[in-house]
Amino acid sequence: MTVSSLTFTENNRGEDKGKIMANLSYAAYGKTIELLDLQAGHPFNDLTNICLTPELLRSVPEDIVRKHNVIPLQIADNTLTIALSNPEDLAILDDIRFFAGKKVKFIVAEEGRIKEIIQRYYPKSIDFIAKPREISSTGHDSAHNDDVIVGLVNAIISDAISMNASDVHFEPLETRLRVRYRIDDFCYEVNSFEKSLHSTIASRIKVMAGIDLAEKRLPQDGRIKMRQAGVDINIRVSTLPVVHGESIVLRILDKSNVRKGLKMLGLLEEDYNILSSLVKAPDGMIIVSGPTGSGKTTTLYAILHELMRPQVKIITIEDPVEYMLDGINQIQVNVDQGRDYSRILRHILRHDPNVIMVGEMRDLESVEIAMRSALTGHKVLSTLHTNDAPSVITRLINMGLPPFMINAAVQAVVYQRLVRTLCQRCKIPIEITNTEIQSCMKAGQKEEWYRNSKVENEASWFGPKGCRECNYSGYKGRTALFEVMPMDEEIKRLAMRGASSAAIRKVALERGMRDIKMDGMMKATKGITSISEVLRVI
Repeated sequence: MTVSSLTFTENNRGEDKGKIMANLSYAAYGKTIELLDLQAGHPFNDLTNICLTPELLRSVPEDIVRKHNVIPLQIADNTLTIALSNPEDLAILDDIRFFAGKKVKFIVAEEGRIKEIIQRYYPKSIDFIAKPREISSTGHDSAHNDDVIVGLVNAIISDAISMNASDVHFEPLETRLRVRYRIDDFCYEVNSFEKSLHSTIASRIKVMAGIDLAEKRLPQDGRIKMRQAGVDINIRVSTLPVVHGESIVLRILDKSNVRKGLKMLGLLEEDYNILSSLVKAPDGMIIVSGPTGSGKTTTLYAILHELMRPQVKIITIEDPVEYMLDGINQIQVNVDQGRDYSRILRHILRHDPNVIMVGEMRDLESVEIAMRSALTGHKVLSTLHTNDAPSVITRLINMGLPPFMINAAVQAVVYQRLVRTLCQRCKIPIEITNTEIQSCMKAGQKEEWYRNSKVENEASWFGPKGCRECNYSGYKGRTALFEVMPMDEEIKRLAMRGASSAAIRKVALERGMRDIKMDGMMKATKGITSISEVLRVI
């Protein structure tokens, strides 16, 4: 019997004809659908040697890909080309056209081959702890609500987590809703929706975060809890009224990031040895400094991880509490309810802690109480915003703190900034220019340092290339550059005299502190990051 003479009954209608023929032993499934599709005028593709770019992976939500067993193959001229196994089901094209916002055309491929590619390129689907509630469809097209919006929001969040994004930005513009991911410090636009979707998407996120649906004039904060691939993930949700609606940012907080000890922070060996020895001391203060988003909280939690033992009581004061960890007493600052840093600190000592972490020292009163706690047998960890490690000392003095108290309480200051790390799978050797070396090194040290680093350390220089593993950016993940400044006797004498941060810095460098530029260059020679990335940050 030829393919053309095979008759499909009413019971077969809507089923995959190629699969039916294969079950009837007329031909192998892949060859059968190729014959059928050529006869129907549909092109067939065996999907060999395909490479799905990040843009393609983001063009169709993962749940739609899995539901309909399709693969996005190409975007050109506002048209998305997909591979599917059943061209008879026109509902597939309607769903994808809605989510992608583009024209859709298709080629046909074997079902098992498509499933193999989905398994390779897409992560396991997301599992929400809280059961999603329904969104009212009043006043909106029903296609924009309920299951469709739930699936859309879930897919965006799942996609962001799988791509290691730190934030998801829903930004209402004049004519559209823009969705961007922040990945390794850079924002990337991943999708754009019609403006009519904004209110229902915003409502869905508010329901998930447990915040007021009706309030659109004031900023609000909430949380979402979920699991993905067996990992518990918290998402901090923040809404902010802007000109064209409510801007919503989802900060993805992966608990595994704060269950790291000092060894996982990226400290070079000498700095690690200094800091770990100070952490083991039963009292004193360690201050972590750096700009917003420089990983200070991660460093503080890494130190707490070193200190966590059943016989040690740890209390933290944070605004907000980003990571909720078992075994630690965490306090959320709430000024409206009278729980500010100073008031909480005054009561903490009555609860007999061994270790106190103060999220940020914001005023003289909170600084003084934290310092006195460090002087009375407690280990105190905190942060301050400055531009380098020595500036922390002068900042504390300018706030009105007596130099003798600083010298007695502070053990060390750590300053840090984040750089992207090279993708270890695709990084390539490069030659660096004299201009790059001169941009990092001081006059008179450039060529000597370069020569010594190449000969003594057998260092190589690497740069980004780009592959599927790193979403073709050449970088995957971030690490910190550090300045670790112990408070030795010479620096204490300078603090007592009220010396400038420049004078303190000069002495600290002479006494062995590695400044953040040198730390970056050392990590560049080890292939951890690139010189261009160090220069971008420094």
